[in-house]
Amino acid sequence: MKLLRILVYLLCSAPLGSPGQGYVNTDSVETAVWKRINEVRSYTGLPALERHPLLDEMARNHSENMKTHKFLGHVDHNGEDPQQRKDFDFPELIGHVAEQVGFVYGKTTDELADNAMNYWLAKKKRRRITLDPAFNYIGVGAVQDLDGVYVTVDYGSLYAELITERPPDTVSAGEKLVLIYRYLGQAPRNEVEAFFLYPYPNAAKRDAYVGVEALTPEWFDGYFRITLHCAQGPGLYSFLLGPSEGMAPGGVVVEVVK
Repeated sequence: MKLLRILVYLLCSAPLGSPGQGYVNTDSVETAVWKRINEVRSYTGLPALERHPLLDEMARNHSENMKTHKFLGHVDHNGEDPQQRKDFDFPELIGHVAEQVGFVYGKTTDELADNAMNYWLAKKKRRRITLDPAFNYIGVGAVQDLDGVYVTVDYGSLYAELITERPPDTVSAGEKLVLIYRYLGQAPRNEVEAFFLYPYPNAAKRDAYVGVEALTPEWFDGYFRITLHCAQGPGLYSFLLGPSEGMAPGGVVVEVVK
């Protein structure tokens, strides 16, 4: 039965269903979509994706935003795409994201989840996201409208999550920041590199990263510590982390002022 369901997903061109369902439990819809995504991945030999609460929040926010502003797409009314929303709203996460969205109809949780999956798997471009081996985490957000449900799935290729308090947006020149992260990546630790990005003191554009310095993460158990010395002049400071062929933005960015 499981195999038959997966084959139906992959072969069906799948309409989104018919309007007019009553109240649905959106938490159950989210869980059902997540389980179906992992079923499809398992059938193709890929590991299951773990839900991350921050990606769940990001997905729910986007579904709510689509409902409020009456659109269906990845670029929101502010002109921000999924990666920009992740970097701005959830800088605690280091990594890349991709997204699937849909507006589906159905009278039951299973029908809604099936219609969403059929929609995403019917087209090669959308299906490629579901079956991408680079992803290791997922967030699912469902929000009900009058005659359907907005569903957003945010896939993450995540390297690390900040567990210490986020630093302030603005710090004084010469200040030292100590950040502790939980490692989420799939690459061995000895392949992980980190680089400090800082502005040249006399740069014409204060937001232009022109200085790069290699950092050495201090590892302990499943965590690492990064120390940033904000002593290169005013401007924006950040860092990159990841294996050399897949560096990702550090998420946390601070502005150094005199």
